[in-house]
Amino acid sequence: MPYFVQSGLVREDDRAAFRGVVLDLLRLRDATFPWAMIAGVVLAWHTVSLYDAVQKMRVAPIGMRSLAPILIPVAVPMLVVAAIEVPIGELLLKLVSTLA
Repeated sequence: MPYFVQSGLVREDDRAAFRGVVLDLLRLRDATFPWAMIAGVVLAWHTVSLYDAVQKMRVAPIGMRSLAPILIPVAVPMLVVAAIEVPIGELLLKLVSTLA
């Protein structure tokens, strides 16, 4: 703060008023209320923007017709891997021999 006075930006007779303004600003900076207000505004803005984004979303109808093109290509490789890993023929033979 002394640089404002030394540089001549603040006259000697305005020094007390300048000091009062600086102290008021420091109190405002250190107070909780302004920061709570800023946080409240940010939270409100974020909530409104999320609400707006949800309102603009299109609802996608999901049914068996729309899932089949996705699930079939996913399931086929899994079935192939399962058939390679699990000896289906041996299991069927053991099952038939046990039932017979």
